[in-house]
Amino acid sequence: MDIAYRLTAAVARVTMELVAGPRAGESEQFGPFFLVRKSDGAVIGEIGSTLDAATATAPVGYTVVASCWGQGYATEALRALVAVLLARADVRRVVSETMVDHAASRRVTEKADMRLCGQRAGEEDGESVELVAYELLP
Repeated sequence: MDIAYRLTAAVARVTMELVAGPRAGESEQFGPFFLVRKSDGAVIGEIGSTLDAATATAPVGYTVVASCWGQGYATEALRALVAVLLARADVRRVVSETMVDHAASRRVTEKADMRLCGQRAGEEDGESVELVAYELLP
């Protein structure tokens, strides 16, 4: 069973589907998957992950168009992707980072049962920012 099918099957609610994007199937990469709203077929974001085989760690990332923020789409997609990743024998840790002041993104990761595990300085659009890291172990 391919990962696109398993992700679609893992989405519990009926508001959205995850459809494999143009780079899907590349080596050690899961996605990107488009977030497609079922009610109108609109692509409202994307989500994906890679796998660091040396550490068995899968960093995840997602984006949702601003007009769809706060409607649960990111949480639904992240939960589905995390479930598929953690079901794999070669994934022992799923991680995510976001900026300290992005409360909504932090809440999305927390709703996916990821736990705060650190903070570090980073760069976003050429600017120095503080990032928080989250992780989930099987």
